Amino acid sequence: MILKNKWFRIWTAIALTLIPLSRILLAYHFPGDILGGYALGLAFLLLGAHFSNLFVKKSWQDKFNLKKPFLISFWGPFLLIAISPSRELPKLAGLLVGITTGYILEQDKIKAIPRTTYFFQILKTFLELAVLFAIIKGLGLFPTSNIIPFKALFRFIRYGLAGF
Repeated sequence: MILKNKWFRIWTAIALTLIPLSRILLAYHFPGDILGGYALGLAFLLLGAHFSNLFVKKSWQDKFNLKKPFLISFWGPFLLIAISPSRELPKLAGLLVGITTGYILEQDKIKAIPRTTYFFQILKTFLELAVLFAIIKGLGLFPTSNIIPFKALFRFIRYGLAGF
């Protein structure tokens, strides 16, 4: 919500303007889609800021158990998939479960310190992107069943691994 670096603020303003504009120019979205995205993004930003403030003011981080968000992020997507088994929902659900699982394991077991030289940060980024690409594209090459629940399950697993 508060960006202290002047150049990062400028870059953010440019990105928030040009990326949605490119989506309209490439005919991927309508202007209403972009405005709806802005509205949803702002709502989530304000909601996140509110809960973040509560988290700090009430010292919830001392009482917070990481297993609760994992349970919510794991069973919530399954409920959504059961209600509406669309093509994109298993991807989103798998990504959410993978990210949450990876975050919990990192916080609980690994406790990595990401600071290093710029060269190694760039090297790590390229390596991470290569692994991500290999997981999403590589596993996408495997033939899947024509049975829709199996296709959805495979998408869930593939994107769960990518999120992890």
